[in-house]
Amino acid sequence: MNKASKSIGKGRKLLLLLALLISMALTADALLYPRLCCSTAPATTYNRGANAIWLRYLWYFGKHSDAALSSLIDKLKQGQFKYLYFHVRSLDEQGKLMHRYKENALTINTRIKNEMPGAKSIAWIYVQSVYLQAKQKTTDISKSDIRQNMVKEAKYLVEECGFDGIQWDYEFYPSGNKDMLALLDETRRALPNAYISVATPCWYPGTLWGFSDSDFKELAAHCDQIAVMCYDTFFYYPRAYSWLVAQQAKHVTRACTLANQESEKQSGQDDAGLMGGQPQSQTKPQTKPHKCSVILGLPVYDEGTAGHLTHSENLRTALAGVNAGLNELAKRDRSRGNTDKDSDHPARSLESFEGVAPFAEYTMDEGEWRDFQKFWVTP
Repeated sequence: MNKASKSIGKGRKLLLLLALLISMALTADALLYPRLCCSTAPATTYNRGANAIWLRYLWYFGKHSDAALSSLIDKLKQGQFKYLYFHVRSLDEQGKLMHRYKENALTINTRIKNEMPGAKSIAWIYVQSVYLQAKQKTTDISKSDIRQNMVKEAKYLVEECGFDGIQWDYEFYPSGNKDMLALLDETRRALPNAYISVATPCWYPGTLWGFSDSDFKELAAHCDQIAVMCYDTFFYYPRAYSWLVAQQAKHVTRACTLANQESEKQSGQDDAGLMGGQPQSQTKPQTKPHKCSVILGLPVYDEGTAGHLTHSENLRTALAGVNAGLNELAKRDRSRGNTDKDSDHPARSLESFEGVAPFAEYTMDEGEWRDFQKFWVTP
């Protein structure tokens, strides 16, 4: 064997050894990261006492006792939950509610108002998207008559059932789709004082799936709250999943803040134009700037879709991502000096972030409740 052959053989062995070491390192990281990423409580937290949570339809259906509701309210207070998404199940093909439990809803909402001042009881409405091409019946929101039916059902839930607002959970619709914007505007016209939330897919790089920065910025101008569903992502590597959640914290929060600040600026211009030197009594009322906030939905369930792997997608890895993303925004705020020169990064970029939302109350075990308290609520 000549020297060249021996050299090639050694090179191959070194490459194989390097590949083996990299494989071992990645395997160890995949196994240990979920435990180590939140092994201790963070020094700082972005919890603002305005978290959200998705709650099972059995509450709306009246399947729980008064004692169970009392126990739930105690837990909700401990978790500092402000937005309570009560599932009212689905709509049919015509955009009408399949289940109506007015008396049960009134009972729940009365208790919430009396025992949790400041909390908002939101009717979480699941809408099966035509884009899924599922076997179940779908609701086509591109049709104006169907959207009209949906708005009527939203009015029923708010005006007759006592909910403070609604959350449209249309799963899923593609980037750039305008039908949801139309639905949100029509809902706002019908319910000018109700709280309007929308559940969305994640931001993804390249928008192969999910939403872009511009999608979120546009959406923020049409609703009060964006609740990003940071799960079922197909990110099976734990550290990669934490990275993806960090991107939601950065991109969605920044896009929402930009939309809010543009609304504030436009409102100021409109008010200046309305005054125009006229006596104030002759001018129109001042316009109020629109404000939208961001909630990041985090997984606390085991069984799910093919896109979910509990070892990767779980409360600890998700919270690690939330903190990392918000830390990066805060750091960039400081480094930019909160100037308006960077159009892609607004001053006070964190101001639209409001909290996190475990999905869901009915899959959250006692260990996850403890982790939520330890790593988010009271670190």
